[in-house]
Amino acid sequence: GPLIAGVLGTERLMYDVWGPTVNLAARLESSAEAGQILVSQAVRNALADTHDFQDLGERDLKGLGPTATYALLRRKIAGIELKAPHNG
Repeated sequence: GPLIAGVLGTERLMYDVWGPTVNLAARLESSAEAGQILVSQAVRNALADTHDFQDLGERDLKGLGPTATYALLRRKIAGIELKAPHNG
């Protein structure tokens, strides 16, 4: 999603990012249990073909209101089809 990045300061420079995407990521991170990765609907949709998720329903995230949340479970591993060698 959208964000703004920039350098702050004149003597001691700091790089930072701002915007709704950063706010959503921070709220999801602070709402997750230890060892859990929470993602938004957009991330779940983008990674649905390659990862498995658990639908955790809506959570009321501070400053964002009710937001659909998903726990990242694992990366899907594509099966490998083995073929017998062709002799002949």
